[in-house]
Amino acid sequence: MQQYCLLVNDLELGLNENFELVSVSGLSPYRSWDTKELSLPESVQGVLKYEGESLSIGVSYRLAELPAYIDTEKNWVLIGNSSFAECAIQVLGGVMISLNCGEIDGIWLKPVFL
Repeated sequence: MQQYCLLVNDLELGLNENFELVSVSGLSPYRSWDTKELSLPESVQGVLKYEGESLSIGVSYRLAELPAYIDTEKNWVLIGNSSFAECAIQVLGGVMISLNCGEIDGIWLKPVFL
């Protein structure tokens, strides 16, 4: 169950009571995406745990405003920076979080278009 909320652009990163990422939801309008060939970072399956300033239940904390890209060949969307990631963690189905110096550098989404 989601207890805490971090925002990157208008994407909500839901955290549980242990500050682990359990959901990604929100809005990322297609018209705000730039088309770009993306190089997916190497990734491992894992859990992303928030270890920052204290959070309050029911309050959203904005982390960053980042550019958004889509790779139409690979069908991946990136909210963030594509060339600086040191590593990436596959946290949910179709979701990777890339990190640089322990900070979120990008949110990689594999949407299903209808």
